[in-house]
Amino acid sequence: SYLNREQYGDRPLLMGQFWDSPYANEREDGNPVYTATYQIKKDGRAVKNVYDQWSAQHFVEDNPGHTVDHAYIITDARKGSEPVYDPDFTMVFPRMYSAQRNHISAYKEWSDFKGRPMRTKDREGKPTIIYKPTFGENMKYFFSYQMDWMYWRYFMWNFAGRQNDIQGSGNILEGNWMTGVKTIDAERLGNQRLLPPSMTQNKGYNHYYLLPFLLGLIGLVYQMFRHSRDWAVVMLLFFFTGVAIVIYLNQTPYQPRERDYAYVGSFYAFAIWIGLGVFALFDAARTMQQKELGTVVGAAFGLGVLKYLVESIGDGDHAISYAILYMAVLGGVVLALFFVLGRTTRNEPVAGLLAVIIGLAVPGVMVAEGWDDHDRGNRTPARDLASDYLESCAPNAILFTNGDNDT
Repeated sequence: SYLNREQYGDRPLLMGQFWDSPYANEREDGNPVYTATYQIKKDGRAVKNVYDQWSAQHFVEDNPGHTVDHAYIITDARKGSEPVYDPDFTMVFPRMYSAQRNHISAYKEWSDFKGRPMRTKDREGKPTIIYKPTFGENMKYFFSYQMDWMYWRYFMWNFAGRQNDIQGSGNILEGNWMTGVKTIDAERLGNQRLLPPSMTQNKGYNHYYLLPFLLGLIGLVYQMFRHSRDWAVVMLLFFFTGVAIVIYLNQTPYQPRERDYAYVGSFYAFAIWIGLGVFALFDAARTMQQKELGTVVGAAFGLGVLKYLVESIGDGDHAISYAILYMAVLGGVVLALFFVLGRTTRNEPVAGLLAVIIGLAVPGVMVAEGWDDHDRGNRTPARDLASDYLESCAPNAILFTNGDNDT
């Protein structure tokens, strides 16, 4: 059970319960628990099992003709240990399954829960009504919390900017992503010109102005149209180390720590597109046609306008549409610059040098903004504590750990 991580419990993925699903009458058997023992044998037949080597050896010494072997025995058959939920109260792709009280309240908040009333009987057989989340509410929690807050937010920390290094649980003051473009950030987080020094002087207050994100999008689009098979490989890497992990983890609210490290593989994949974005700018000077330039810029502006209209109809903020339009303008200017450069000078070394300068300027902004909160110089408590632990152990000691520190 230790190697199977059973101490962490189970979570439904494709089909399962929600937080208030009643049990069915029957229960299923769980996986039996095996324990390593020293098995004492005589004439090839098991006589008894003991759990420590000392007892086994002394028994054999006191009882000639016996031998000791290793054996695993079932110490907990776990018969009827797995609950079975009433199928009327299960759903496809369940996201809100935890019955912890604080999780339930957060589920309701993130999903705008109203529920669908369903008649059933309680444990005493009395009629009762349970409000079951609709599939739409289930998916709203998935997109608003698991995808937006627990993935997209971390993604944008790395490629757009970060508000601070305070762990957040959904409010606008802690742990959000931000760009440094005040018009965009004001839509999501309020007027950024009125922030007190306690917030602006936080070492995690990093503004990348969407520059890494824009360069990555340029590389993504470039590879998709010029080398679609290579793009598919990178996209699969991006998906399975990002969104697929979100689906598999099926995270509950109020995680004990920020989980950005779980998705670092997808950030690496996007960094590939950032690198290709630099080459895409150089290649624009060599091969881009005026029609292609107009199509790319026009599509970006069209997407921004369409998103703005959708946001207006839905009475939402305009942060995303403003960000798209901002990147359309900035990206359009940069692509047009390389297009004109290629048409007027036809000097590939100059175009290459300019692309390299832009390629260095973007990570330069990231270094300037993020160095202070990534500097690990003179931070020794973790190392010192680990050293103290190990110094107190005998040679070849076996260390037992607790909780999720089992690596």
